[in-house]
Amino acid sequence: MKRVFILGTAVSSALISTPAYAERVTDKGWIQAGLFRPSFDSDVQVSLPNGPVEGTQINLETDLGMAKHKNIAQIEAGVRLTPRLRLEGGYIALKRKTAHELERDILWEDTLYPAHADIGSGVETDIFRVALGYSLLKNDHAEMGVRLGAHITHFDMFIEGSAMVGGQPAGQRRERKNKTLPLPNVGVFANVDISPVFSVHGGANYFALKIDDKKGKLVDLSAGVSARLAPHIGIGARYRYVDYSLRVRDDDWRGKVDYRFYGPALFVEAAF
Repeated sequence: MKRVFILGTAVSSALISTPAYAERVTDKGWIQAGLFRPSFDSDVQVSLPNGPVEGTQINLETDLGMAKHKNIAQIEAGVRLTPRLRLEGGYIALKRKTAHELERDILWEDTLYPAHADIGSGVETDIFRVALGYSLLKNDHAEMGVRLGAHITHFDMFIEGSAMVGGQPAGQRRERKNKTLPLPNVGVFANVDISPVFSVHGGANYFALKIDDKKGKLVDLSAGVSARLAPHIGIGARYRYVDYSLRVRDDDWRGKVDYRFYGPALFVEAAF
């Protein structure tokens, strides 16, 4: 395998960071730390750029035995630059590693990993998010606005095991690929303080772009509720769904990535 491509997500989310929807309307700044437990469903395919045969479409969870569920730490922060303008940022790391016996042949570019071969594989994805948001509608208890920002995703994937190249045994092969992808996105958000204690939050981010032979799409939805236990300390829960897809065909590689993760998150929050 000469090229190995995966997103996290990706992608994951891209690979994928969690929007800071939990602040109350009157907060000037906030920081959150939490635990996210997503379910994963991810497919990849990598073929030789000018090869006659398509690489195998691989489901990372079913074919490579990667974990379908995992607890992940995350951090988010934001500050209001003006009553309506805000700066947000966040970080999340998605890491999975496993050993697995293949149940079918897998072709990745010109490298064949045969059925019943014992392989090791892993994916590490670091996702940074930064965005500017502006509240189009805002009063003392509710706001609704738009945001413009970017997800910066660094991913690193490896696969290793007994392989064949050109129909001949190639012994143990370890292939590795890492890449950093900045992806712009636009979104909307809403926060409503329904009482002095409870708030509800929701939002969506979207990205779609086609340049030459590259096409990508990101859908990121989130909704949750938080409770302010003290003037500057709160807890909350949210549910998040992310669907990322990428199609590329160029001189370096051709392939596709479909990366989805979704699930609940719990967090604590400090505000000022």
